[in-house]
Amino acid sequence: MRRIVRSLSAGICLIVFAAWCVHTMTETPAVRAGETTPGTVELQELKYQQLCDVVRAQRGKVVVVDVWGFF
Repeated sequence: MRRIVRSLSAGICLIVFAAWCVHTMTETPAVRAGETTPGTVELQELKYQQLCDVVRAQRGKVVVVDVWGFF
């Protein structure tokens, strides 16, 4: 009996997860060219001092910096 309940619970969880995945994929807002939305990634080319200023201005927030270059 417990085995049936576990299988049923696992199946229900998988169905709920699949429905959530489909829902999140179809609910993305359309973005027109040039428009920005919250959570949009913005790329900037900065010198080191400019980078320090930008990071300091975001004090208390999560900041992700991707640093790369051609060497």
